[in-house]
Amino acid sequence: MIGIDLFCGAGGMTLGAKQAGIDVKFAVEFDKYAALTYSNNNSEVTVFNDDIRKLKNISFKKRKNEQLIVFGGPPCQGFSTSNQRTRNKQNPNNWLFSEFIRIIKLTNPEWILFENV
Repeated sequence: MIGIDLFCGAGGMTLGAKQAGIDVKFAVEFDKYAALTYSNNNSEVTVFNDDIRKLKNISFKKRKNEQLIVFGGPPCQGFSTSNQRTRNKQNPNNWLFSEFIRIIKLTNPEWILFENV
């Protein structure tokens, strides 16, 4: 099984996926320090270190009949009751979960794991 890790952070979900036998091929992380940590720990994974809204294509080699899982944890600061400053519809970062859905439509995986972090 091949994996794609969205909003990967330093790589906690990738670590668990690898321990479960998933071959993670691609990851997305906006924060440069988290992406650097991720890359140092997962040098075989292609990391898109930019805003996920700019990601238009994901390419990797997939063997015939191999399944794909897309997993990740979009940020939840926009929904947290402790965030009274930017907890509103006008903050575009509060809608990043919709990018997870867009990538699902783009890749058409057999499996999806979504965690609200």
